[in-house]
Amino acid sequence: MPNLVGEKYTDVYGDMQTEYAHFEFVVVGRVASDTIPRGAICQQSVEKGTKAERGTVIELYISQGSDKVSLPNIIGKTLSDGKNALFDAGFYSDKV
Repeated sequence: MPNLVGEKYTDVYGDMQTEYAHFEFVVVGRVASDTIPRGAICQQSVEKGTKAERGTVIELYISQGSDKVSLPNIIGKTLSDGKNALFDAGFYSDKV
Protein backbone atom coordinates (compact mmCIF):
# COMPACT_ATOMS: atom_id res chain seq x y z
CA MET A 1 0.00 0.00 0.00
CA PRO A 2 1.40 3.39 -0.93
CA ASN A 3 1.35 6.36 1.42
CA LEU A 4 -1.55 8.55 0.29
CA VAL A 5 -1.42 10.91 3.28
CA GLY A 6 -0.83 14.48 2.14
CA GLU A 7 -1.90 13.77 -1.43
CA LYS A 8 -4.88 15.70 -2.83
CA TYR A 9 -7.80 13.28 -3.09
CA THR A 10 -8.71 14.68 -6.51
CA ASP A 11 -5.16 14.10 -7.77
CA VAL A 12 -5.05 10.42 -6.79
CA TYR A 13 -8.67 9.59 -7.63
CA GLY A 14 -7.75 8.61 -11.19
CA ASP A 15 -5.04 6.27 -9.88
CA MET A 16 -7.66 4.68 -7.64
CA GLN A 17 -9.63 3.82 -10.76
CA THR A 18 -6.64 2.37 -12.65
CA GLU A 19 -3.46 1.55 -10.74
CA TYR A 20 -5.30 0.67 -7.51
CA ALA A 21 -8.54 -0.58 -9.05
CA HIS A 22 -8.24 -3.88 -7.17
CA PHE A 23 -8.84 -2.00 -3.88
CA GLU A 24 -12.03 -0.28 -2.79
CA PHE A 25 -11.45 3.27 -1.54
CA VAL A 26 -14.12 4.80 0.68
CA VAL A 27 -14.08 8.33 2.08
CA VAL A 28 -15.45 7.85 5.59
CA GLY A 29 -15.01 11.31 7.02
CA ARG A 30 -13.46 14.73 7.11
CA VAL A 31 -11.00 15.81 9.76
CA ALA A 32 -9.79 19.28 10.75
CA SER A 33 -6.04 19.67 10.34
CA ASP A 34 -3.70 22.61 10.67
CA THR A 35 -0.90 20.68 8.94
CA ILE A 36 -2.60 18.94 6.01
CA PRO A 37 -4.28 21.21 3.43
CA ARG A 38 -8.00 21.05 2.78
CA GLY A 39 -8.88 18.34 0.26
CA ALA A 40 -5.81 16.21 0.96
CA ILE A 41 -5.90 12.72 2.42
CA CYS A 42 -5.00 12.91 6.09
CA GLN A 43 -5.49 9.31 7.19
CA GLN A 44 -5.77 5.89 5.56
CA SER A 45 -6.90 2.65 7.20
CA VAL A 46 -4.12 0.49 5.74
CA GLU A 47 -0.62 1.71 6.57
CA LYS A 48 1.91 2.39 3.85
CA GLY A 49 4.06 -0.60 2.98
CA THR A 50 1.39 -3.08 4.11
CA LYS A 51 0.52 -5.82 1.65
CA ALA A 52 -3.23 -5.88 1.10
CA GLU A 53 -5.32 -8.46 -0.71
CA ARG A 54 -7.44 -7.66 -3.74
CA GLY A 55 -10.81 -6.26 -2.74
CA THR A 56 -9.51 -4.74 0.50
CA VAL A 57 -11.54 -1.71 1.57
CA ILE A 58 -9.27 1.26 2.22
CA GLU A 59 -10.95 3.91 4.38
CA LEU A 60 -9.78 7.47 3.79
CA TYR A 61 -10.22 10.62 5.84
CA ILE A 62 -10.00 13.92 3.99
CA SER A 63 -8.67 17.10 5.57
CA GLN A 64 -11.13 19.94 5.86
CA GLY A 65 -8.22 22.25 6.68
CA SER A 66 -7.94 24.24 9.85
CA ASP A 67 -10.92 24.13 12.19
CA LYS A 68 -10.82 27.94 12.20
CA VAL A 69 -11.69 29.73 8.99
CA SER A 70 -12.66 33.23 8.10
CA LEU A 71 -16.26 33.68 7.12
CA PRO A 72 -16.45 35.16 3.61
CA ASN A 73 -18.50 38.28 3.01
CA ILE A 74 -21.72 37.09 1.39
CA ILE A 75 -23.77 40.25 1.93
CA GLY A 76 -25.46 41.24 -1.33
CA LYS A 77 -24.64 37.95 -3.09
CA THR A 78 -27.25 35.68 -4.63
CA LEU A 79 -28.10 32.53 -2.71
CA SER A 80 -26.13 30.45 -5.21
CA ASP A 81 -23.05 32.72 -5.10
CA GLY A 82 -23.24 32.86 -1.30
CA LYS A 83 -23.38 29.06 -1.04
CA ASN A 84 -20.43 28.76 -3.42
CA ALA A 85 -18.39 31.25 -1.39
CA LEU A 86 -19.17 29.34 1.81
CA PHE A 87 -18.31 26.01 0.16
CA ASP A 88 -15.00 27.43 -1.11
CA ALA A 89 -14.24 28.55 2.46
CA GLY A 90 -14.73 25.00 3.76
CA PHE A 91 -18.37 24.95 4.81
CA TYR A 92 -20.16 21.82 3.56
CA SER A 93 -23.79 22.07 4.69
CA ASP A 94 -26.59 22.84 2.25
CA LYS A 95 -28.70 24.26 5.06
CA VAL A 96 -29.02 28.04 4.81
